[in-house]
Amino acid sequence: MQTYRVNEPAVASETIDGEVIVINLESGTYFSLQHTAMEVWQLLGAGWEVESVISTLAECYEPAEQVAPGVSEFLNQLLAEGLMVAAERPTRDDSPAASLLQLGDLKRPFEPPVLNKYSDMQDLLLLDPIHDVDEMGWPNAMKAEAK
Repeated sequence: MQTYRVNEPAVASETIDGEVIVINLESGTYFSLQHTAMEVWQLLGAGWEVESVISTLAECYEPAEQVAPGVSEFLNQLLAEGLMVAAERPTRDDSPAASLLQLGDLKRPFEPPVLNKYSDMQDLLLLDPIHDVDEMGWPNAMKAEAK
């Protein structure tokens, strides 16, 4: 069974007020994930197998048969954008599912996860000096001959 992880260090993400902001630092593109997209991101990022993500969401949403195709399509988008990659040996963290499972008795209508993509700040994000550092990271600037 396949698991995935956030494609770090090329990708950074932060959850803020019920939304996950994801930045691909290599392309300068950023993404917004809300609702089921945020839930899938958090569960996959916590080392959950895709099948476990689907079965957990199917307990919380209806119609349950729409969950698997929605999650699969969303995962394909995450992989195509380079935001997630296959994990070698994940360790599963069950804490992201706690609030989701508490609502399991109250089946909600399933809305397929949506990957909202923005490229309006690409030039600015790519100009950030964090891209011009050596292997030690910021604030160690890359030497001129190494660029």
